[in-house]
Amino acid sequence: MLRYFDICVNIDSPQFQEDAAEVISAAQAIGVHHIALTGSSIESTKVAIRMAHQHKGCIATCGIHPHDAKNYSVEAKNTLYELSEDTKVRAIGECGLDYNRMYSTKEDQIICFEGQLELAKRRSLPVFLHERDAHLDFLDIIRQHPGKGVVHCFTGGPSQAKAYLDCGLFIGVTGWVCDERRNQDLLEALKVIPLERLMIETDAPWLTPRTYRPRPKKNRNTPALLPHIAEFLSIRMRTPLEELVHQTTQNALSFFGQSPE
Repeated sequence: MLRYFDICVNIDSPQFQEDAAEVISAAQAIGVHHIALTGSSIESTKVAIRMAHQHKGCIATCGIHPHDAKNYSVEAKNTLYELSEDTKVRAIGECGLDYNRMYSTKEDQIICFEGQLELAKRRSLPVFLHERDAHLDFLDIIRQHPGKGVVHCFTGGPSQAKAYLDCGLFIGVTGWVCDERRNQDLLEALKVIPLERLMIETDAPWLTPRTYRPRPKKNRNTPALLPHIAEFLSIRMRTPLEELVHQTTQNALSFFGQSPE
């Protein structure tokens, strides 16, 4: 059985409220042995850490999403530092910039982002990054705070991918790549992303692969659908599935400092 690593599952989502443990177990039963449970707020980070301790093969990230940057404060900064000391926390974030919906101002987002990059440096942890419609500002900040990171849920084109790769970053690809309505830029970007810098993810419960059949109940995405994304990528990248899965899993294990278990 192939061993997959899903680098982003939002286990605190209300869509997983009734069956989070079963969702993780079902994915691990079909080969998605390793799962990063994403912290995107103080509360979701606490949930991610708790669930990671309950499930072998799971880790947690610790951060504040740019949507919630308005809630970043000295108190939040100190709480993130305390939470980041947990042995299950293997990355800082989800952090970054999102100018698409502007739930927080640009100023608040930048302050929150830079604060978490500084925390990652203090804790010697990689960063789990989010960027949407904010490429130039995001790139400028990353260049000022060099370090190990992965741009999660990347949806841009070749030029954006090259810019992030030049910064030494990894690229995370979701089921967005399976959506023929909006995947054209990403399909072109795959041509310039080396397999050694690629990770795969579901971003569950969102971004259910449009090519997956039968459609899941309530269109809910789960980490059990990661193999479908990997199969789609193996075809598009003209890479044997076994090679793609092995390399992306090794990339993630090394990135998060996790043993292969």
